[in-house]
This record gives sequence, C-alpha cells and structure tokens, in this order.
Amino acid sequence: MLHTSFSPFTITDFSQNTKTEVKFEFRSTTAKEVLVTGSFIGWNLQGEKLQKVEGDIWSVLIKIEPGYYQYKFIVDGNWIPDPQNDWKINDGGDNFNSLIKVGEPPTPKRKRSNLPFPKEKLPEPVIDDANLIDLYYFSWNRAWDKITHGTKANGFVESYIDEGFNEWIYQWDSNFIVAFAMYANDIFPTMLTLDNFYLKQRPDGYIQRVYSEATGEIAIEPTPDEPVLNPPLFAWMELRYYELTGDASRIERVLPFW
Repeated sequence: MLHTSFSPFTITDFSQNTKTEVKFEFRSTTAKEVLVTGSFIGWNLQGEKLQKVEGDIWSVLIKIEPGYYQYKFIVDGNWIPDPQNDWKINDGGDNFNSLIKVGEPPTPKRKRSNLPFPKEKLPEPVIDDANLIDLYYFSWNRAWDKITHGTKANGFVESYIDEGFNEWIYQWDSNFIVAFAMYANDIFPTMLTLDNFYLKQRPDGYIQRVYSEATGEIAIEPTPDEPVLNPPLFAWMELRYYELTGDASRIERVLPFW
C-alpha cells in the first residue's frame, strides 16, 4: 500500500520537478526482506529497502517526481504487485505491475508525429461510405503518430511503430500493427518493427514477447511455467510480407538456411 504526503502550505512547482514523499507499505509476518522497485527508479533490481516498523508492517519513504509510475515489491526475492492496491496493469507476463500517481502531473498528451501525415501516399479506399473513409484515414493517422525511434539505451532500430499500449513493446501488438502497416510499407517503418525483437534474440533462439522501451530488456526471466512466448507470429508476418511484395530478402536474412 502507498501513501503520498503533502504539506497544505507547500506550493508545488512542477516546472522544477518538485518531488513528493511517497510511503510504500507492505504487510507480512514472515518476510525476511522487503524491497520496492519500479519505473520511478528505472526498475533497479536492488530496489529501495523497506524497514519493519511494527507488527507486520514494513514501510519506506521515497521522494519521487510527479508522474505516473509502475512498481512491484520484491519479497524475499519474489516479485509481487501491491496486494493493497487495486490499480494495476499487466506486466507482460502472467502477473501485474501496480500503478501510482504521484503529485499532480500534467495530463498525458497523445503522442503526435512532427512530420506531416502523408495521406496522399496511402492506398485509396474504394468505398462509398464517407464515414468509413474518414475512419480509414484516421486509423492510418494514429499509426503515423506511433512511429518512434530506438535509443542507445534500448538498442532498438532507428525507426519503428510503437503500438502505444504502455512502456513496453509487445510481440502480439507489434505483429498486428505490422499486418496493417505493410499495405503502406513504402512510407512506414513496417518490417523494421519486427527487427526490434530479432535484435534481442538469444543464442538459443529465444525471443520474449515483451521488452522494455526504456532499456530493451526482457520483462521477466522465462520459467517452465511462464515462458513468456507467443505463437509463431513472426513467421506469419514475414510470409505475408513476401506474398504481398515478392521481396524474399527478409526471409533470407531472418531465417538463414544452413
């Protein structure tokens, strides 16, 4: 459970990133060590250590800049969402991250591309319904706004389409946005979106279905119970791209023949 502490006499100036003191609490009579980590400290594996203050209550105070963050407790080495916080989001595996709002951050704004939307270069719809035509171009425009760029920190490709769900990239969502965008492959970094996952492939062939957009790391280490895999979506998209374009160069590159 968490609490934010405010002084009624404090004027918060978010332009200077004034930090707010947040208390994280966890209840356990058996735990030997309790840590908390999250996006507010870059998911540092060391986390921030909670102290047992009384009875079954563990707590820690952390100063955090205003914003929306995800977090988890690490209890004796086990990562778990906050049992007392119902606000949560899928962590990319079979569990959840807890969510917090710290202070009064500005309302998140929808991402917009700085480049003009190339509507005239898109396939022209053949349909009489004006509303459906508007919806068609609106969908393309939203995809255009989702084009983003890799960084040295995450090791992703120069340009790719971000499905925009949260701070992770997902194999499933990425493949299906590729299925849509390949019909305008000449203006979208369509297949490069899949290359983000190929770049992270391990020597044994393993590709996880979720990677952090901040660090490029996998969401969680796979286990026999949760391998964090998807069906063979990459093969489906690569075959569809080949059938649509006749370009076999990608197949030769991503599926070398020995």
